[in-house]
Amino acid sequence: AARAYRPHTWTAHPGVHCAGGRGASRLESAVHVEGSNCEEVCLARGECDGVEVNGSSPHSSGACDLLADVDLSQCEMRPGSMVRLLMRGTVTTTTTPTPSPPDWPRRAGTRCHPGHGADAVAGHSPVPGGLSVQQCMDACAHHVDCEAISVRHQNASGNCWLGKNLALDTCEADGNWTLWIVPGFDLGIWETHEGLDCLSGGHAGVPASPGYVTLLESQ
Repeated sequence: AARAYRPHTWTAHPGVHCAGGRGASRLESAVHVEGSNCEEVCLARGECDGVEVNGSSPHSSGACDLLADVDLSQCEMRPGSMVRLLMRGTVTTTTTPTPSPPDWPRRAGTRCHPGHGADAVAGHSPVPGGLSVQQCMDACAHHVDCEAISVRHQNASGNCWLGKNLALDTCEADGNWTLWIVPGFDLGIWETHEGLDCLSGGHAGVPASPGYVTLLESQ
């Protein structure tokens, strides 16, 4: 978060008289501040909007009035008086929005685990305890080899499995589980075409035996 500070500012209006109901309310509890800086006294009072002094300086040792609810259009002109209006400083805090994390591709009714489309991430298949989906994702993010999570719908112990070496076409259909895939993982689908030889100097699509070709269709 960044903070911006705007300092207090004062504007002088010489020859203007506002105290005593002539365009402003006088703060009765602070009338006639002797031998002090009127501006500092005003700043210390949250309801103070300005000061009125005799002469050209608010720092004189004479009396001054602290003003509230100042309306200059209702004040009077009086030689030798001066009103100084206060615009209080402010502190503004701005927060840079945190970018939303990328979405995890989701496949409901799918479970990938050892022997069915994924190898286990050692010690985390399952992750101990009952975890929410977000907690399971966080656990996966701490392992560079984790490519997907399988989460059982109930938050019971052992409901979160971390998987690596993902092979989606051999995962298991199970309505009690949902598969969440790490963002950026290649979701390509492999198709097998038996009896074709695309190497050995031949041409793609020329029948050959024995042999097969496996093609990747990127998603």
